[in-house]
Amino acid sequence: MKRPEASDNLTPDVGDNNMYSFPIQIAWEVTGKCNLNCLYCLNESGRTKTDLPEEKLKSFLDDILKNKVLDVIISGGEPLLLPSIFEILETLKSNNVRVTLLTNGTLLDKKRCGRLKGLVDEIQISLDTLDTAAQEILTGVKGSHSTIMRGIDASIEAELPLSLGAVINRLNYRGMHILAEFCLKKGVKHLSISEMMKEGRALLNFNMLGIGKKERVEAFSDLEPYKDRLKITGHEPSLAFLIGGKKDNKCDCSLVSCAVACNGDVLPCSYIREKVGSIYEMPLKEIWNASFEKHRNAVSLPAGGTCNGCNKLSICNGGCKGLAWSYTGKMESANPICIYKDRL
Repeated sequence: MKRPEASDNLTPDVGDNNMYSFPIQIAWEVTGKCNLNCLYCLNESGRTKTDLPEEKLKSFLDDILKNKVLDVIISGGEPLLLPSIFEILETLKSNNVRVTLLTNGTLLDKKRCGRLKGLVDEIQISLDTLDTAAQEILTGVKGSHSTIMRGIDASIEAELPLSLGAVINRLNYRGMHILAEFCLKKGVKHLSISEMMKEGRALLNFNMLGIGKKERVEAFSDLEPYKDRLKITGHEPSLAFLIGGKKDNKCDCSLVSCAVACNGDVLPCSYIREKVGSIYEMPLKEIWNASFEKHRNAVSLPAGGTCNGCNKLSICNGGCKGLAWSYTGKMESANPICIYKDRL
């Protein structure tokens, strides 16, 4: 993540050690409820979850504003299932916070898209493939492909700042270029490619859906012709190096950003499901300033192993620490799936 520009009336506090005294970006999983049952879901959304009560949601929202957070990524579960979601979005935007809403798109219609107008800086809808059968296998819900497509069309009609997000896996890796073509056809300017993690339902289904370097090279090669016509991003840095996207920043989870799960657990990021604290037990500011030292050390140190000798190491520092943790159990490990060297 590139550090957002601070406005004159929204400037985060910086302590004596040059660390922000509060995260300037928060990935907030506002609910664990979901109307889909995606095979690659890393936090098992849709099962019985303990969401924060409304009063705790509101007090945490107040905490975000009081501490001048610049950027909030709202996700779930499916955030549109949260009764107070529009109130939360309205409060954030009225206080000049940049808001990204991650949704599966199935609940988006003309009315909801109209309400979202002006409340989000980006809305990302999950669409893994244009193949109806494959999409419905991945989501675990029959008919989901058509409702996702309706949500995309409703968002475009409402002129929302739309992007599409896909989790690359065995059922769709040969169709990444088809998704790119779809984006160009629909006027969607941003396609985000996420890696399948080894957590939650994704771990249970990894043997069926996981791909290796050979498949990743094929998928990224198919995307290369679109690099000048479409913004293509992902948290795996070799995507940026090979597709031509700008990658001039290192992973900075726990340095300027963290995640908060639907039950109040504080995490280094959405991909690292290792509890650092809980906003039930103490304010996020105290957790941020007292409990992240080992995570900051892991993020700050350059990765070794297979990353040694790579001419991009000084740029990416070994890549996404969430991927390292998910695949190896250690944030400081080398990027476990990088294909940059395979393409040199």
